[in-house]
Amino acid sequence: APFGLSSLSGNVVFNVTGESSASESSVAIGTVASDGAGNLTGALDQNDGGTISTNVTFTGSYSMAANGRGALTLLLDTTALKPYTVYLISQNQGFLLEGAPSSPGSEVTSGMFEAQASGTFSNASFTGGFFGHTTTTASTNGQCHHPSVHTAAAGECVVLPGASVARR
Repeated sequence: APFGLSSLSGNVVFNVTGESSASESSVAIGTVASDGAGNLTGALDQNDGGTISTNVTFTGSYSMAANGRGALTLLLDTTALKPYTVYLISQNQGFLLEGAPSSPGSEVTSGMFEAQASGTFSNASFTGGFFGHTTTTASTNGQCHHPSVHTAAAGECVVLPGASVARR
């Protein structure tokens, strides 16, 4: 079936990583609520070259072609426009690339988004096994990637053997 505006409807979570305009690592995660008619609102947390911003609110709009390629524009804190190109995989799931042909972004970031499970969350929601990943900027030749396997019980995270960091 073809995609359309209603292919983005409800709550999604997203992450984008890449390089800021100052050639520093940039990563952001957040949530977006879409109305299925081309309008959205949300909030994100960002680490841009060591500068941490939390709960940055935004509004925005989007368009979607039948093939699943769309354009999304976020207005952060009513001052900064961020254009993204979107490619849908399925309802409320897809890829993001910052910048658009008509308005290239100053950052080079890309990421994914997917539907957010409904319900309430607490420390007890953070249980079981999961895979984690961190990216750091290396002093020469780009980025270093650090995959790790974790286990969690009621909000505590432990990096399993073979990893270099543990939190209790």
